[in-house]
Amino acid sequence: MASATPPQSSLNVPDVKLSASSPSDISSFEEDGFLKVSKPVLSPMFVDELNYALERAIRGMYDSEDGKRGGGIPDKAVKRVKMALPPPPPYESAPPPALGFSNNHQNVRTLQIVNVWKASLPFERLVLSSELGEFIASLTGWPSVRVVQDQTWLKPPSSQALAFHRDRGYFMFRSAVPFPPDEDCINGVRIVTAWIALDDMDDELGPLEYAVGSHKWQKSSHGTNPSFFESTDYRHLAHHAAAKEPPCGGEPQNTKEALTFTSMSGLPRGSMSIHDGDTYHGSGPNKSRTRCRRGVGIHYVRGDVEWDIEEAQKSKIWRRYVSDRQNTNLDDKLFPIVWPPRHGKV
Repeated sequence: MASATPPQSSLNVPDVKLSASSPSDISSFEEDGFLKVSKPVLSPMFVDELNYALERAIRGMYDSEDGKRGGGIPDKAVKRVKMALPPPPPYESAPPPALGFSNNHQNVRTLQIVNVWKASLPFERLVLSSELGEFIASLTGWPSVRVVQDQTWLKPPSSQALAFHRDRGYFMFRSAVPFPPDEDCINGVRIVTAWIALDDMDDELGPLEYAVGSHKWQKSSHGTNPSFFESTDYRHLAHHAAAKEPPCGGEPQNTKEALTFTSMSGLPRGSMSIHDGDTYHGSGPNKSRTRCRRGVGIHYVRGDVEWDIEEAQKSKIWRRYVSDRQNTNLDDKLFPIVWPPRHGKV
């Protein structure tokens, strides 16, 4: 029987190794709405540790520590996999098949865990990384960076596409004093997402895709999708939004034929992309019959944002956090400031 004890990374190997963004990084991010960081920022050992932590999480095996931040369980879990836990790393060759996949290729669901950092110590180290927070600060110019959510997407072999959408429409925050570069964002609040590949990405796996420049489209288009999973045209919401853009110079600004989509195919595991919350993105189906596609998105805001209580009360995701209608402050324990570090650590 496989051990349920999670492996530990070497103390001599940093979890995240990342330099500050360069002027060209900032320019590309502002122009395209995303930035591809192809050089791995996580060590292979840490990626193995995270993938094993996912195997434990989908079986309802959560890390419990006295006083653990976040409550010890995810905000959204998946139906528990009942198969035996695979052996832990380190692996001499390729890891065993992931996610308890049973070789059933019919109606395979893409799995999602929300805020796995609350239930997994390896993911806590990743999601609350001050190195990632510093990179986001250098890319955006924000004086402080707060994590508001992580979302882990697990696409087993033969699982369906993830429909295009914008992240911003799912977050109910406002700013009393908008940061100048974010003033044109809804309520003066900008959302930025780091998406980290936990498998080597290629076209067959259905990697993340971006609609280039779509963060500049009309902010009135929220880009929320009633269903994340698509079996037909997973890009349809981006096509629909582009067609509604006002004309430029008498010609349609964005037609279906003129749209440019960029795939994150080629990203090695442990590398990442960063995107603006107004950038349309999604991913195709996992066409592999044997390989899984795993990735985790970390959503950031400035440290000084507040709840838009009226909107948050309407949300299944956020209403639990705004029971006190008079307090607009975000709880630092549940929505931690990751940059600058506090008292020398996150």
